[in-house]
Order: sequence, then C-alpha cells, then structure tokens
Amino acid sequence: MAVDDARKQYLEKNSSRLFWIRALLNIKMLNIVLSLFYLSRGIALSEIFLLNLFWAAGSLVFEIPSSYLADRWGRKKTIMLGTSLMVLHWVVLFFAEGFAELSIAMIVYGVSFACFSGTDQALLYDTERELGREVTTLDALGKFHAAARMFKVVAPVLGVLIAKDLSPLQFRFLIGIDVVATLMAVWLSVRLTEPRHTMDVEKIESGIFFDAWRLLRNDALLFRTMLNKEVVFFSVFICWSFFQKFFFDRGISILVIGAGWAARHGVVFLYLWYISRFQKGKNLLVVLDRYNTWFLTAFFFFLIALFAYPQPILLFFLFLAFTICEGIRYPLFDEFFHKRFFSYNRATTVSLSNLLHNVLEFPLLIGASFIIVLDPRYTFLFSFAIGCIAVVFLSLKHLAEIRELKTI
Repeated sequence: MAVDDARKQYLEKNSSRLFWIRALLNIKMLNIVLSLFYLSRGIALSEIFLLNLFWAAGSLVFEIPSSYLADRWGRKKTIMLGTSLMVLHWVVLFFAEGFAELSIAMIVYGVSFACFSGTDQALLYDTERELGREVTTLDALGKFHAAARMFKVVAPVLGVLIAKDLSPLQFRFLIGIDVVATLMAVWLSVRLTEPRHTMDVEKIESGIFFDAWRLLRNDALLFRTMLNKEVVFFSVFICWSFFQKFFFDRGISILVIGAGWAARHGVVFLYLWYISRFQKGKNLLVVLDRYNTWFLTAFFFFLIALFAYPQPILLFFLFLAFTICEGIRYPLFDEFFHKRFFSYNRATTVSLSNLLHNVLEFPLLIGASFIIVLDPRYTFLFSFAIGCIAVVFLSLKHLAEIRELKTI
C-alpha cells in the first residue's frame, strides 16, 4: 500500500523519536554507583539480587497483557504508558529508604519494561516496513540499540563526579536527572505515529496470543536462539549487579570505574551504530556464535587472573572486555527474531520470548544471592558456568537452516 506524503513525513520521524526515547530512558545516572546506593540504604549485597526479582515479578505479570495491548490497542499508546510508569519508578526511588520502598520501585520498573518489551522494536520494524525500507532493518536495529549507549558514554563519568562522596543528597541529584530525562521521553512518545500492522484477518480472529505461542512451540530454532541470548545475558547481568562494589573494595576509585564503564559503552555504541557495515552479507548464527566464543574466552582469562594474579586494573580491563562481547550481540538477535514473526503478533511474540527471560531469572538470581555470601569470586565462577551453557550446549552455527540466515 502506497504511503501518502503527509503520513510518510510523520512515519519518517518515528525512528529518530524512538532513538531519543531509548537514549533518554537509558541515561540512568545512578547505575554506575547503583550497588553502592543500595548498600547505603541498608541493603545487603545478597539482597541486591532479590531486588532484581521484584523487577522480574512486575515484568512477568504484565509481560503478556502489555504486548497484547501493543498489538490490539496500539504500539504508541503502550509506549506512552511505559514512559509514564518509568517516571513513577524514579520518583519512588528518590524517596526510598529501605528494602520495602526499593522493592516497590523495582516492581514499577518491571511493569514499565514490560510495556516496552517488544513494543518499541515492533513499532520500529513496522514503520520501516510501511516505508518500504525493510532491507535496512539491521541498520535501524543497530542504531536503535546504540541509542541506549549514547548518553552512557558520558553518564558514568558524570555520575561518579556528582556522587563522589556517596552522600544521600548526591544520590538524589542523580535520580533527579533521570526524572527530567524520562519526562522528556514521555513528551516524545506522545509525538510518535502508529504504523500499520500487516494483518491477516483470519489469523487475527484465531487469536494473537495463541498464534504467537504456536510459533514459539513449533520453531525449535527460534526457541534455541532465544535461550542462547538469555543465558549469556544472565552470565553478565549477575556480574554487573555487584561489580562496582567488587572493584571499589579492591582499591579502584569510583572515578576509574566510571571512566572504564563509559569507555565500554563508547565501544559498544560505535560498533552498534555501524553494525550493518561490519556484518553485511554474513551469516547471523555464525556471527552470534563467534561473539559468544569471544565473550567466554575473555571471561576465562578474567577468572585465571582473578585466582592466579588478582591485579585490580587487569581484572577490570578483562571484565570490560567480556561485557563488551556480550553487549554487541543484540541487533543480530533482533534481526533474526523479527524475520520470523508476523507483524500483527510481533510484540506478543517478543513478549512470550521474554517470559523465558523471567523464568530463568528467578533460579539464577536466587542462586547468585546465596553464592555471593560465601565469596564474590565464586559468583564469577557461577556466572562463567552459565555462559558455558550457551557455547557448549546451545551452539547455533551447526543448525540445518544456517545457509538461509544472512544479514542484509
């Protein structure tokens, strides 16, 4: 269907608006001192993992309803709801003083995340499709993921400079910056244009949810790839949850931690921005397996250094290396996923895949909360074992459909 000039002009702005929404929502000035913020509120290191479970609970409960809303009510309205809830999350966090208030903030954060889960990508993908630019999808997805890192190139450094004394006032100042940024994201979400969903009436009448579920149940390759993505994510996420405290206790200053983490985001941002140039014509599954191997190799050297030669700066460098390898994978996963989804149930299918994320999150984070009490180093070993699952048992490159999965 041809797109008239007026509508085309509005649709053209979706990509940039989504970019800035994602960038503003991911400033997260507090993140670089997040574990230290939690500790200042009387939270034990092991309880940090439990707080993340409240996030998972909020996301799990609202995951399917929010995606169903996105497919039937509209992507734009669901994104507006998500940005509004994110403002509420920061406000609750601003006043939080203990575990109960922090838990409420994390639940709201989880519900907000569920509103975006699959919805923003579905809006982007369908916008590109209506404009006749599906061929540039990987480039669009790469820039979309790069948006989450853009401000993080400077935010960690600014964050540690502002919160250099780790005082309550400094923590609240960081949160205040995110409140303002998120309000700007709300304004941008109102200005989005809803793209057309490519709908098959017969399939819609059979039910979006059940059609999406059938897709996941019958597509073994799709399920295996989703599991591969989540396993490596949790391997890094567990380490990320306490890395500031870990390196701070070993004599690395907050400023160095902030500068290193900013550099890490800078590398990931540049790679994602130009990912279509790096990966043009290459096989998606082969490239993903290669990234996973790089990740596990860097993690392995980190563990050797951790137990044999625990020099703090060397450890921090190797930590940044394996987190970079994990962070550059996501546009390729999204490119693969969206090529296998129908437009009318795209958000619902992505959300069903995120249920797998929630199912894995509970046992892995509970396990990490027990292990870290024994010794933080054992938590890294636990995370490495999780990462090994993706490389050893969930390899993608030898699958039968490998010849068909080229990037564009």
